[in-house]
Amino acid sequence: MKKLSDKLIKKHIAALAAEIIIEEGMNDYLFAKRKAAKILNYLDQMILPSNQDIDVAIREYQSTYSSNAPNDFDFFKPLVVKLMSALKKFNPHITGILQEGRTSVNQKILINLFTDDVKEIEYFLLSQNIQFKTKDGQKLDYYIAKYVYFYEDIETELIVSDLNDLRVNNKNTSLMKKRGLSIDEFKKVQAAFNSDLLSS
Repeated sequence: MKKLSDKLIKKHIAALAAEIIIEEGMNDYLFAKRKAAKILNYLDQMILPSNQDIDVAIREYQSTYSSNAPNDFDFFKPLVVKLMSALKKFNPHITGILQEGRTSVNQKILINLFTDDVKEIEYFLLSQNIQFKTKDGQKLDYYIAKYVYFYEDIETELIVSDLNDLRVNNKNTSLMKKRGLSIDEFKKVQAAFNSDLLSS
C-alpha cells in the first residue's frame, strides 16, 4: 500500500480538527489537532498541521456545512447578547462561528468567561436555578472549567479561563479568535452571506 504523503496527512488531520473545533466547541487548536491525529491513528507529532492549516480547514468546513441564511444568525444574536449581558461580570466573549455571523447545524452557544474566582460562576448559575453539568479542564485543555446547560432550549457552553489570560495582549490571529468577541464587538457583527450561494 502506498504511504500517504505528509502533506495529505496534515490535510486529513486539519479537516477533522476543524470539525472538532466547530461541532464540539473545542477551541484549543493544539488539543483538536492531537485529538484528530489520535482518531486517525497519525501519531507522529512532526506532521501535525499548522494553525493556519486549521483556519483554512475551518473555512472549508463552514462553506460546506454552515448555514448562511441571515434569519438563522438573526435568531441567535439577540439571545447571545442577552446572555452575555447577564454574564457581564465574568468578561464574556462569544466564540465559535457565531462570532463570524454564521450558524451551523445543531448550533451551540459557546462563550469564554475570564475570572479569578470560578466558584462565583457556579453561584450565579445556581442563583438562576439553572441545571448544568460541569467539566474540569484536562492536561491538554486551556480552560479551567466548562459549564454546559440549555439556554432558551439551545445547548450552551461556558468555558472558563483565568482572568490573566484576558489581560495578555496578543496579536496572533488564531489566539485572538479563540478568545472570542466581547459583547460590544459582537453587537457589530452582521449575518454573513456566501456570495457563491447567492449568485447561483
